[in-house]
Amino acid sequence: MKILAATLLLTIAATPVLADESAGLTLPKDFHATVVAEGLGGGARHVAVRGNGDVYISTRREHDTDASAGVIALKLDRDHKVVETQHFGTVDGGTGMRLYKGALYVASKTTLYRYKFKGDELVPSAAPEVIVDGMPPTGHTNIGIAFDGKGGLYMAVAGEGNICTDPNTPKGQRPVGLKPCPSLTGRAGVWRFDAEKTNQKFPADGEQIGTGVRDMMAVDWS
Repeated sequence: MKILAATLLLTIAATPVLADESAGLTLPKDFHATVVAEGLGGGARHVAVRGNGDVYISTRREHDTDASAGVIALKLDRDHKVVETQHFGTVDGGTGMRLYKGALYVASKTTLYRYKFKGDELVPSAAPEVIVDGMPPTGHTNIGIAFDGKGGLYMAVAGEGNICTDPNTPKGQRPVGLKPCPSLTGRAGVWRFDAEKTNQKFPADGEQIGTGVRDMMAVDWS
């Protein structure tokens, strides 16, 4: 599906005055939603919100010929309306994005980057740091990321496809699975890395803690 425009919705617990606002969504009781920004473009994917209210959106190009949108940054006023929009960097093509210890972690197809902020600047003035590099690019470019709060960074790397089929299976015959599945080597799993260390290499510097994962677009830690 080609995304022509992206609409960002911010849903927060409602006060009685705002209880009837839904922005066209079906919401649980005592919740409301308002349109914060629309027409952002760039194939919006994940959203992260800083403690000061600034909003960051990861992007994914649908085609290699599309212009890079990098990361979209939004500054909101007290009414949750956008007063400033900035596009920065060229990190796109992936999905995962998280804030951890005040820094913004953003995944591309093959690399996880970290942006550090100086004070309340909307766009980080420092160049991005490489945290993990060398993930194998596949048709599924989602890299879900999560933090355990104790220095652990978790990354879900997609497999090459739905199932491991033998490419030599004659046309028209039932697919035959490959054993061992080559997609389980260096992909289709979850790895743990050091959340603070830079220039780690995938998968050598990580510890694999899960396998058989096809394509996890979102990961969280509990």
